[in-house]
Amino acid sequence: MFHIAAMHRIGREQLVTMMAVALKTAPPHLKQQLRSKLPHEADAAADVLAQRMARLIHNDGYMVIGAEMVPTHPCGEVRGKWGVDEPDPTKEMLVVIPALDEAQG
Repeated sequence: MFHIAAMHRIGREQLVTMMAVALKTAPPHLKQQLRSKLPHEADAAADVLAQRMARLIHNDGYMVIGAEMVPTHPCGEVRGKWGVDEPDPTKEMLVVIPALDEAQG
């Protein structure tokens, strides 16, 4: 027996919540450095915070993907749209996972 597992899209609200939690739980010294009048301190703190937030959405359980660039814009290429220029990955990609009893025997 096989199980069908599909990817699912992370909704904007869930993504916003994840980002808000990362910002609110950032160490106090990091938040203070973001407000620094010294540009190199503020930039370094912003980089650390960006890395912290990126780990939330790009890890073993989450992946950020983008549609390919398409040459339909008068000024050059622009990012394509899911379901228009490329198939919607949340609807098209299914993963077949063998059931545990079959995988063992």
